[in-house]
Amino acid sequence: MSAIHADWRADLEASRDLSDHEKQHFGFLLAWYEGWRIKQGLEPDRTAAVAFWRAQVASKPRKDWQLDRWAEAMRWPGFAMLCRGRPGFAILCRGMRRPHHK
Repeated sequence: MSAIHADWRADLEASRDLSDHEKQHFGFLLAWYEGWRIKQGLEPDRTAAVAFWRAQVASKPRKDWQLDRWAEAMRWPGFAMLCRGRPGFAILCRGMRRPHHK
């Protein structure tokens, strides 16, 4: 397990701003992203996050609640830590929130 991997999980678990339910959903999405990114051999940056969203999330029909929760997870400040604090993550989900599927 990489240090980055361990850190975001610990930060997510320790977050006082999220409910246990939110932590579960955020953890699901962040682990999915991290696993996909590593398999693709991509650096943890905004480009990889956008590619993940397009290839894994927007490429299939999704329910509105899934898109809402997953977009929220990608906006979580700890996600920027996973992506090494690179600039641009505050606006990551603009324009990728709603693929045209229901």
